[in-house]
Amino acid sequence: MYDITNYSSLRNIEDWLTLFKDNLSNDKKKIPLLMVGGKLDLHKERVISRKYAKKISKKYKIVKYFECSSKTGENVDKIFEFLTRSILKVESYS
Repeated sequence: MYDITNYSSLRNIEDWLTLFKDNLSNDKKKIPLLMVGGKLDLHKERVISRKYAKKISKKYKIVKYFECSSKTGENVDKIFEFLTRSILKVESYS
């Protein structure tokens, strides 16, 4: 998760992903990774475009990209629904 109004919140994504993946056991490597841009309610203050964020998510082979607002609740339900469905799908193949 990063802040759409703060470029530095996305700056270290490669390091975070490497750290995360390096610490997963082999049986957990199928965990779907999402990229979530937060503070959508502050879209007028956006400094990271959707286009750029989607480009980053493709570069790092992230399964899905969302934007949401925890303040208004916009898209929060969609994120949890996607996560739940993805986890259930992975579990059914275990």
